[in-house]
Amino acid sequence: MDSEISERYGWALFAQAPIGVLISDTAGRLLDVNPAFCQLTGYSKEELLALGPGDLTHPDDLAAEEALLARVLDGQQPSASSAKRYRRKDGREIWVQITRSLVRDGAGQAQFGLAFVEDITERMRATEALQHSEATFAAAFNDGPVILTITRLADGRITQVNERFLALTGYTREEVIGRTPLELNLWVHPQQRDDGLQHLRQGHTLREGEADFRMKDGSIRTCLLFATMLDVHGERSVLTALTDITERRRAEAERARLAEENARLYADEQRARAEAEAAVRLRDEFLSVATHELRTPLTALLGNAQLLQRRAQREGLLGERDRRTLEAMIEQIKRLNLMMGELLDITRLAAGRITLERRSLDLCALVGRVVEELRPTQKRHRLLLALPDMPVPLLADEMRLAQVVTNLIQNACKYSPAESEVAIRVEADADLARLVVADQGIGVPQQDQPRLFERYFRAPNAAQIPGMGLGLYLVKEIVELHGGTVAVTSVEGQGSTFTVMLPR
Repeated sequence: MDSEISERYGWALFAQAPIGVLISDTAGRLLDVNPAFCQLTGYSKEELLALGPGDLTHPDDLAAEEALLARVLDGQQPSASSAKRYRRKDGREIWVQITRSLVRDGAGQAQFGLAFVEDITERMRATEALQHSEATFAAAFNDGPVILTITRLADGRITQVNERFLALTGYTREEVIGRTPLELNLWVHPQQRDDGLQHLRQGHTLREGEADFRMKDGSIRTCLLFATMLDVHGERSVLTALTDITERRRAEAERARLAEENARLYADEQRARAEAEAAVRLRDEFLSVATHELRTPLTALLGNAQLLQRRAQREGLLGERDRRTLEAMIEQIKRLNLMMGELLDITRLAAGRITLERRSLDLCALVGRVVEELRPTQKRHRLLLALPDMPVPLLADEMRLAQVVTNLIQNACKYSPAESEVAIRVEADADLARLVVADQGIGVPQQDQPRLFERYFRAPNAAQIPGMGLGLYLVKEIVELHGGTVAVTSVEGQGSTFTVMLPR
C-alpha cells in the first residue's frame, strides 16, 4: 500500500512540478515529459517524444551536452548540472539549467535518465547585461584620459586606479592598491581630503575643486577634482576624477610674472583679458536678464515714438529734418526690439523652453506675406519672389516659420550690395517643401561654411557689418525643431544660397 501511495505521489509531483521534468532512456531519447517542459519548449508531449536526443539543444551546445550525459551514464558522477540553450518550437532560443541523474535498480543497473529543466533566460540576460556594463565601465575607467581612483569609504583604502593615475604619479598598481592616499602621502594638504569626505557623507558631490597632489618622485601636481559616491560590489566607495592642470597653472604663473615685469607694456592686454573673462562669465546671466528687463521699456519707447509720429503727421508738428530723425529713431528701436527677441529666443532654446504650435498652413502664402511685409524696409534691394501655382500645405508653427523666412531675407539683404537682387522661391515635391533664398552678396569663405550656423559665429569677411551672429543660428534651430534641415552653398565674392527643407 505504501508503495502505491509513493508511486501516486511521485507521478503527481512529475505532472504538477513548476519546472520541466523529463525521463529518457540510457541513450538520451525522451520517454516522458511533464506539462511544464512542454510549456517551456512550446512542443506538445507527442512532438517532444518524436524528437531525437539532440534536436532541442542548440548546435553550439551539443558537444558539451553529450560529454555531460556520457559522464552520468558512465557512472563518473551521480548527477551533473549545466546551462545550455534550447531552440523552442517557435524558433526562439532560451537558456535552461538542466540537472541530469541516472536511476538505477537494486543491482546497480541503469534503468532510465531523469532530468530537471529550469528556464534561466532572464537570469542569463541579466548576467550578460551586467557583464557588458562592467566591461564597458572597466574600459572607460582604465583607458579614459581622466585620472580615476576608487577608494572604500569605510577605511579609505584604494581599491582601483586607472592607467592615467599610474602614468601621472609614477606608482605601480601593486604599490597603491590596498593603501590609503594618506599612507602614500598623496595629499599635499590632507585637510582638503577630510573636508571633501565630510561633504560627500552629507550627500553632496565635489565639483572642480583644486587640490595639490604629491607624486612618487616628490613633485607636486595641481589637479581639478571631481568626486562622488557609488556602490562597488555592495561597498560604499568614492570615485575621484582628477584633471591635471599643473602646466596650465604654471603657464598662468609665468604670464603673471611676465606681466609684473612688463607692467607698462602689458597693462592694457591684462585689463582686456580680465574684461573678456568677466564678459564670458556674465554672458549667460545677461542673456536671461537683459531680454526680460530691456524688452518692456523698448516696447513702451517704440509705442510712444510711433504715437508721436502719427500725431506729428496728423498735425504737421515736425519739419522734414525732425521727421527723418524720428523715423530713424523708430527704425533703431525696432532693430533693438528685434535683437532682444533673438536674445530671448536664444535663452529659451538653451533652456529647452521653445515649443512649436503646429497648424496647417500654406508655405506659399506665408512666404508671400513675409516678402510683402519686408519690401518697405528693404528698398535698397530687389526682392524677386517665385511661387508654384499650387499651394504647398505644411503642418508648422506659423510665427516661427515666418521668423525663418524673415531672418534669411534680411540676412541676404544685409550682406548684399545695394540694388542687387535677392531671389526667394518655394519648391515642393511629394515629401519635401523647399524654401530657397539666394543673394549676390559677399559670400562665405569655404573654410567658414561648416560653422556658419553656430551661435555667435561670424565669418571674417563680415566683421565690418553689424551683427551678433544669431540669425542663422535661430534659423537652424527652428528648422530642426520642425524636423527639417538648412544648408548653404556659397562662393566668396559671388553670393550665397540658403536652402531650407521641411517635411510635408
